[in-house]
Amino acid sequence: MRYQTHVVTTAVAGLTLTNIMDIHLTAPLVIGALVGSVFPDIDEPGSYIGRRSLGTSHIINALFGHRGLTHSLFPVALLVFLYMKFPIAILLGFIFGYLFHIVGDIFSKSGVPLFLPISEKKFAIPVYRTGGIVEHIIFVLFTIYLFQLLHVFDITKLI
Repeated sequence: MRYQTHVVTTAVAGLTLTNIMDIHLTAPLVIGALVGSVFPDIDEPGSYIGRRSLGTSHIINALFGHRGLTHSLFPVALLVFLYMKFPIAILLGFIFGYLFHIVGDIFSKSGVPLFLPISEKKFAIPVYRTGGIVEHIIFVLFTIYLFQLLHVFDITKLI
């Protein structure tokens, strides 16, 4: 999934989840979610975040490849442990964004290795190919829905 689609689907999922769980939206929570939504692609030097990582993505890619360890639940478990020690909104948002990224990539034809390093098996519910027409349709539909959701939430309170 391209970064734009990750950001839009995370925004929709995050707004929906915060509404269902009655979580108060704050700027740190939103910022964390948006950064978390693109962060797993730090393993791809050509990705949005990879191009801005000052070479870190090259190292991670050399060690784990694309859609390797950063696309598993292992880093999520570490982040949850960190959140238990330091329960701050930006970290909670980052965890949600990170999870939404992984969920989004499960629907790609390539899938994700959810249980790496324990198992290399990739999980996929193949709905789209990254950059393909179906992903473009998903992006447009989620963008339209996002604008509908933003009318429900008073985002001016985030400032």
